[in-house]
Amino acid sequence: MILDIAKRRFATFGVVLASSLAGLLGCSESNVAGNSAETGSPELAGVLYLDGGKPAAMARVQCVPSGYDSRKDSLPSAFVTTTDESGSYLLDSVPSGMYSLEAFEPESGKMLLLQGIEIPDSGKVAISDTLLSAGYFAVDLDDESLDGSVGSALVPGTTILRPFKVEGSLIVVDSLPAASMDLILYFDDGSEAYRFDVDVPAADTAVIRLEHDSAVVDTVIRRFVAPLAWPAGADTSMGTYSSDIPLAIRLDSANCDFEDFENLQGRWEAFRLSTDGTRSASLPISQSYFDIKEQRALFWVRVDSLNVTDSLELVFNTSKPSVYAQDVFPTSRMYTAVYHFDGDLETVADEAEKQNYVGTGVGLKATVGVLGQGALFDGESYMTVENSAATDSSRVSDLNYIGTNFFTFSLWVKLDDVKTSQTIFAKSDRQYDLRFVPDSGFVINFYHRAEAFKGGANDTSNYKLVKFGGADQVKAGEWVFVCISRGEKINMFVNDHKVEQVTVMLSWDGKAGTDYDFEVGRMNGGAGPSHYFKGSMDELFAAGSSRQDSWMLTTYLNQRPGSEWPKVIAK
Repeated sequence: MILDIAKRRFATFGVVLASSLAGLLGCSESNVAGNSAETGSPELAGVLYLDGGKPAAMARVQCVPSGYDSRKDSLPSAFVTTTDESGSYLLDSVPSGMYSLEAFEPESGKMLLLQGIEIPDSGKVAISDTLLSAGYFAVDLDDESLDGSVGSALVPGTTILRPFKVEGSLIVVDSLPAASMDLILYFDDGSEAYRFDVDVPAADTAVIRLEHDSAVVDTVIRRFVAPLAWPAGADTSMGTYSSDIPLAIRLDSANCDFEDFENLQGRWEAFRLSTDGTRSASLPISQSYFDIKEQRALFWVRVDSLNVTDSLELVFNTSKPSVYAQDVFPTSRMYTAVYHFDGDLETVADEAEKQNYVGTGVGLKATVGVLGQGALFDGESYMTVENSAATDSSRVSDLNYIGTNFFTFSLWVKLDDVKTSQTIFAKSDRQYDLRFVPDSGFVINFYHRAEAFKGGANDTSNYKLVKFGGADQVKAGEWVFVCISRGEKINMFVNDHKVEQVTVMLSWDGKAGTDYDFEVGRMNGGAGPSHYFKGSMDELFAAGSSRQDSWMLTTYLNQRPGSEWPKVIAK
């Protein structure tokens, strides 16, 4: 029998789900099959590694629908596969929808869990990652009255279902993948279920200790809400839905009493609120800065699904320890490198999940950016990303985009001079680069290497492809947003406009410049004004996948200076 005192202690740290558990997990097997009326042939594919770079050969891989309940659902065989000797996997019969990707390599026991993966109606979703040693989750009840009680631990939308037994005052859940997850504990006697936001470490244990009732601490909660309705004038014809998109959330003196936080310690959390009052699981969140003196703060929140009828909720709670997710820009969404330029400009932090591509600034200076601090380039300064030249399988993602590789770059630039050709970033003049050229606008150069056989036909042509546009959107001394995305076709956004590009195809000998590091503000080893950048830059994102038009528009609306969306309101 579960004693009331233990229930109260659980309720201090977990979320009681007795009345809503059925709504959260109550998906019948008909939900597992997904939408059978596909409009294309979607694929989920990639390469899995063991830490150290060795391929995860013969690993079990499965794609699990977001509404999956491991207590009563089962996966169709089409949702399960095995990697080959190179660690490669392919799932080509999974309907569109939201999924988790799970992998297990039996020889080493290493595991992988990636949640919030969107599979579109058609096209290929490429996800590669590294399997890590399993971890544990432990709850110390600080009371032995539950000794011998049994139950199960479940992670919604995954196949994770682990039995547990209270030993003394301790519950231990083993064999968990190293990841952030919502873990639900429920007892076999049918009492309430309890949810914990858990960051499971590899080969270690995440521990929560439930305090005695006598050790009650006053809890201070501050709450902010930001409606996600599109701002007035937004072009909704490009779509109003995005999933797993990072949004910048800003606080200032108009919506926050910063002195109220001066002596407080606690945790910031974010949730999505639906119009029916339903609150999502805790969303990944990171804090760029919280400046009490300047009365401004910036958070990044990865919103699981951006429905414009919903709202985003930001909560500060002193009863929870300060901890922030590391997957706001996750590898599962193909973020390769993310530069906010908010800190040191000699060693420029990479805020993508793997943090593989730290930049080295040469002569960069701080300036006012679109979101906090930006980087000032003086026509001779630049940033180089060392060790980014070659593809390194242990890093999972890389900055080599050539041939048929998908990619997306988004950034903000402010040019001091629009009458001079300049290089914004480059990975040599034989792989790809982005330049500004007067009268042409933004010019992206990249290269196609011939493949022996592609799409049922011989592919024998090497060529350089040049696309340019957006000249009428660029003015000296004004911030402009640029986003180039290559999927089945190439799209360019300049501010909130999808640019009609001019395309030029030139001959190329097929020799790629993969011996050069990725550089920002300079053409590798170049000389002269056209090989450098003079102006300001902020929020440079690089990804190894294409993005939808709605993603590009949402990113522009969220980051643009002089306008705040979504607008935060104190509650």
